[in-house]
Amino acid sequence: MALPYCDLKASLSRGEPVRGKGQMKKNVLSQLRSLHKQPERVQSYFEAEKIRYAAA
Repeated sequence: MALPYCDLKASLSRGEPVRGKGQMKKNVLSQLRSLHKQPERVQSYFEAEKIRYAAA
């Protein structure tokens, strides 16, 4: 599960600094919704060498 979190951290660090817990939650949910709409990206996580066993 580390790959989605790495993507999440990378995408959040590119944006503006967060000014509170509510804004952080909003940003995280937005990024997760965006990922949900990209099935090819999710599939690519299971093609990684260390994660490939889970796709079997």
